[in-house]
Amino acid sequence: MTLSPVAKTGVLVTFGALFALAGLLFYVLFPNILKWQIEKRLILSEESEMYEQWKEPSLPIYLEIYLFNITNPEDVEANISKPIVEEVGPFSFREKRTKENITWNENGTVSYRLVKTWYFQPDRTNGSLDDHIITVNVPMITAAVGAHKMNNTVVNTFMSEFFHHINSTVFISKTPRELLFDGYNDTILAVMKEMFPQLVPFTKFGWFYKKNESDGNFTFNIFTGEKGIQNYGSVDNWNGDNNITMWQTPCNQIDGSMGEMWPPFRKSRYEKLDLFIPDICRTISLNYLSDVELEGVEAYRYIMDHTTFDNGKYDPTNRCYCINDCLPAGGLDVSMCQKGAPIVMSAPHFLYGDVAYTQSVMGLKPDPQRHLFHIDLQPQMGVPVNVGAKMQINVIIEKIEGIMQFANITGRTYFPALWFTQSFTINEPLIKKLQMVTQDIPYYVNVASFLSICVGVVALLCAIAFSCQVLRKKKEKKGVYKAIRVVKS
Repeated sequence: MTLSPVAKTGVLVTFGALFALAGLLFYVLFPNILKWQIEKRLILSEESEMYEQWKEPSLPIYLEIYLFNITNPEDVEANISKPIVEEVGPFSFREKRTKENITWNENGTVSYRLVKTWYFQPDRTNGSLDDHIITVNVPMITAAVGAHKMNNTVVNTFMSEFFHHINSTVFISKTPRELLFDGYNDTILAVMKEMFPQLVPFTKFGWFYKKNESDGNFTFNIFTGEKGIQNYGSVDNWNGDNNITMWQTPCNQIDGSMGEMWPPFRKSRYEKLDLFIPDICRTISLNYLSDVELEGVEAYRYIMDHTTFDNGKYDPTNRCYCINDCLPAGGLDVSMCQKGAPIVMSAPHFLYGDVAYTQSVMGLKPDPQRHLFHIDLQPQMGVPVNVGAKMQINVIIEKIEGIMQFANITGRTYFPALWFTQSFTINEPLIKKLQMVTQDIPYYVNVASFLSICVGVVALLCAIAFSCQVLRKKKEKKGVYKAIRVVKS
């Protein structure tokens, strides 16, 4: 059956209107549909796509440690010259993370313990674990500081004699193997453990002693996104606590992510990125630096800058991180987080730190290209795509009245002991997934929407053209009939 001109025009108009409207609606609604789907799939549960990757990440994470060797210890102890340090390393380890004792809670959180295991990587290491390093004697310095806090002359005298009896010195020679994971037997720790078994758990010292294949006795509780994606990945409590008593309010609040995921669809690139670091007992805030790209995946780079370990000089809100007296800007006193050891955390080589840190030590060369702490975050998915988490451990050494081993020290020195970087970069399969979700699918949907709108518009134009043609033919036919009547008359 042949359609009438009116019917044909109606079909074209209907066809065009439907295609144009469908394309327009899909273009307008798709971002919300994609957002809803991503949020739904990101919610952490045993059935979610990302659960296994969250439970035991397959991405290679590397821990690289640089030790500082003191080249003139005798001159320093005699107060003849400033300490001169040289960087040794890196000593590289492959890091494996496994979450255990996973418990799902009714308030939309999950509790777990994080077990870390490190495997030495000789092919990525410069040097040997059996080389000798001259470094600070942390057990001795910690014991001396503890005695000094008692403000008792007898105690200081006893400690001085004790150090002399066991031939303890401010600087010691140890191997990286001993200083890092294996640890070394220490007479001071052995005696202290006998006297205070609850306070001193080990007779060995090593910066990472007993941390390999350990959960650190930490229990974390994070939001899964089930009750709202806005807190997704954020720490709800740590070891059952919502705040940390060693800091003043509001710095005592536990906030931020554990570094594995943040809420998706970040509203502003300039919003600070909060990261909770249990080893320093606090949350740090990273600031936006720039947009970056990794294999076609767009990300925001956040860094640890001069405000992160500030004392209130640049950021007044950081004043509450001061313990007793404020340190110079650029250092964080974590002694109360490290069983009283006079430890200060900073950026490697005191990058962005006050000159007070570098003026008393020679050999440091802060370089943003090597020492910058950064996290590259994919903003739509809220996942890190490239991480270089870098920090330095320093030990405070200063004059202690009544203890002869510290008699020649005239001022406070922040001795750099080591700096480390934990790094990873997402692999090609994950890059392709991110590209598909954040770029390919939106691109193809936009193209399909555009084509649909174009087809609809063309159909509507064809309907208009066809209608005009029909009207023109009717007018021509009407003109012919009129001419015939005139001739007949």
